[in-house]
Amino acid sequence: MNTRILLVEGTSGTGKSTLIKGLLRKYILEHDRPGTLLNLSQAHTYFPIVRAEPAPPVGKREHRELLRRILRMLHWDTDDLSPKKWFTLFSLIDTLHITHYFRPGILSWAEMSYVDKSLAVLGGRLVFLQAEPETLWERLIIERSKDPLFMNHYQKKFGHSPEAVHKYYANEQQQMSMVVRQSTMDKLFLSSEDPVEENVEKAYAFWMKA
Repeated sequence: MNTRILLVEGTSGTGKSTLIKGLLRKYILEHDRPGTLLNLSQAHTYFPIVRAEPAPPVGKREHRELLRRILRMLHWDTDDLSPKKWFTLFSLIDTLHITHYFRPGILSWAEMSYVDKSLAVLGGRLVFLQAEPETLWERLIIERSKDPLFMNHYQKKFGHSPEAVHKYYANEQQQMSMVVRQSTMDKLFLSSEDPVEENVEKAYAFWMKA
């Protein structure tokens, strides 16, 4: 297959959505004849396995089925397309097995290693966004505190105070960075404090690299 797969990972508040929006805009502008683009948002990659209380938590079997379903999409058979060399499947993924390892955290890294290996075989690349603790505080606590559901509902399981929630995500980012380094995929580390336009350019070039 002729594929260009880019997985964007990072803890909450690092700017994944902003980066992905920039990549999508650039993709449309740079392609006179846009090819086949598969954009998997967290509605497809994350929310199906993270249920709000009082719903029962997702089980290992359901989690594995979601991962298999996503991999099937990325292995889309192109044998019937001619000439095949002209066809490229562009895929942009907002979080997957790296985030799943921590949230919901029901599958071990060993149990998800096949996902990482499958993406690497397809030539998938991984962008990891990192933010300074001060940036996480501003984005997760100051900005999102305007939403009354954020602390009282969405973040309740991560801490019962702003300080506890911030500490959870700061620690998660540190641990996530170590897991990313174990990935067999080509990796690009970006800083959330750098200008968005610069990060979009770097990530786009990384995504499109043959």
